[in-house]
Amino acid sequence: MDKLWLTLVVIALGIIVAITGLKYNFINLNNLSLESFINILEKDNTEKGPPVEEKKPIFYSPLTGEEVTYDLLYITPLAVVIDNQVSARPPSGINRADIIYEVPIEGGITRFLAIFQSQLPEKIGPVRSLRLAFLDIVNEYSAVLVHCGGDSRALKKISSGAVKIKDLDEMKSGGYFWRDRNLIPPYNLFTSSGNLQKAKKDRDWENLSEPLKLFNFTPPAEEKGIIFKVEIKNSTYAYSVQWTFNPEKNLYERNQGGSLHTENPGNEVLTTQNLLVLTTRGAITTKLGHLDLDIVGEGKAYLFKNGNSLEASWIKKSPSTRLEIYDLEGKEITLNPGRIWITIITDSKKLAY
Repeated sequence: MDKLWLTLVVIALGIIVAITGLKYNFINLNNLSLESFINILEKDNTEKGPPVEEKKPIFYSPLTGEEVTYDLLYITPLAVVIDNQVSARPPSGINRADIIYEVPIEGGITRFLAIFQSQLPEKIGPVRSLRLAFLDIVNEYSAVLVHCGGDSRALKKISSGAVKIKDLDEMKSGGYFWRDRNLIPPYNLFTSSGNLQKAKKDRDWENLSEPLKLFNFTPPAEEKGIIFKVEIKNSTYAYSVQWTFNPEKNLYERNQGGSLHTENPGNEVLTTQNLLVLTTRGAITTKLGHLDLDIVGEGKAYLFKNGNSLEASWIKKSPSTRLEIYDLEGKEITLNPGRIWITIITDSKKLAY
């Protein structure tokens, strides 16, 4: 009976072992003691060690190359037209943008198009009017275009459906904006993260169908270069820009019109980890002096990162395709994780470094 009992116990334990995935080549049920069998089980568990923890996937922003949550990849970006006239300074919220375009418009004035996805500041502005060139930029990001009126040709393209854009114009949707009565019009129009989130929800513009595919990023180089100043000499001193490389922070700090360019609130200096300067053709084509730019096309490009410079070329095949930048050997460039500032100029002579 004792031997039969032992045999039954061993069979039962063998079934349990089989269920849990433990496998043994052979067990002699007649000659194996219960104590020996338990020792085998303990040895097997010891050899297996602790369970291996499954690695969680890591996701990176297509706009900045920085780590983000999976959900953020599908958030529809916002493209806000922000004023840069002397009377409009300092701006609000621009230092939280992922990508900033600085575009010449008319009379030597530049205007910003700030692309937001990974961060949304509480206050954004001053929001200003649209120009034709911005339409060819916004499409690339499938973004909501936020502005206050604009060039009649650009507005007609939107209203006629000639361009498919998620348009949020203060002239038609004033409830998402407000005017700061302490500032002089028209430099006092602002919006907020809450208002823009509500506008997207009201119009079912909250999510993209798929993540964007934009720039390529690599970790910043440990060794820093020696190009500490990058100047863009616009037609008037008030709009001329100097970027100063800060090697400790590995970013560029902006100076405009002879002083540090800061934003409200907090008096924070505008910075970028990547500075791209693109040259293109431009022509004044309206009685109002609007400067039309070739945003779709190709031209020379200059990249500044890590205190180094790189001559390159850019190409954009259509309004909806992404901006591609290649070095002189034809290899697509990589950027540092972080903000990208893209300055468009019509003459490479305006650039000095």
